[in-house]
Amino acid sequence: MLCQLIVLPFLFCLAEGQGLKVGFYDKTCPNAEAIVKETMDRVMAVAPSLGAPLLRLHFHDCFVRLKGPYWQVETGRRDGRVSMIDEALVNLPSSLDNITTLLQRWHQKGLSRKDLVVLSGKGMNLHS
Repeated sequence: MLCQLIVLPFLFCLAEGQGLKVGFYDKTCPNAEAIVKETMDRVMAVAPSLGAPLLRLHFHDCFVRLKGPYWQVETGRRDGRVSMIDEALVNLPSSLDNITTLLQRWHQKGLSRKDLVVLSGKGMNLHS
């Protein structure tokens, strides 16, 4: 019993130390990224209208969490995805921002004017 009480805290430490990392599936599923890409290619082939919402989701994650148009995906998470309203409110451009403010904010994130037009256009309701 005493041995179990001594060992138990160390087991919790080991369990907590298992976090996210780039290449988490390299040994257990070395083709994970290829499988995801192939699956997305198939989805886009039958439902191309999902491309814009997925691009928008990617944009939100990159813009808010990573300060740029790219990221290395840390895998191994088993509990869900991070989405924090406080980060979104502080980091996402406001619909009230003028063009100067928008361009400054996008430039700070490493994005271009073209990125601004492409990624913001999805949120606009344009009718002819």
